[in-house]
Amino acid sequence: MLSVDPAVQRSGVGRFMVQASIERARLLPGINAVSLTTGSSWKTARNLYESMGFTHFPERDWVVPNTEIKLVVYAYSL
Repeated sequence: MLSVDPAVQRSGVGRFMVQASIERARLLPGINAVSLTTGSSWKTARNLYESMGFTHFPERDWVVPNTEIKLVVYAYSL
């Protein structure tokens, strides 16, 4: 799970953490994609992932059981 302290949001820390995750995944044998789940209303996070080349896979979106919280799934091919 990635989270950025509000005091340093918009400083590039989130992008750095996502990029580090991608780079780590590339080192692992047999891994061909990075997938992540985020809140459907978290527009800033979704914009970041899309700007980095992640693709939304709406068929994999889901709702947290016993809530109305919708989560969306993105993936990045390595």
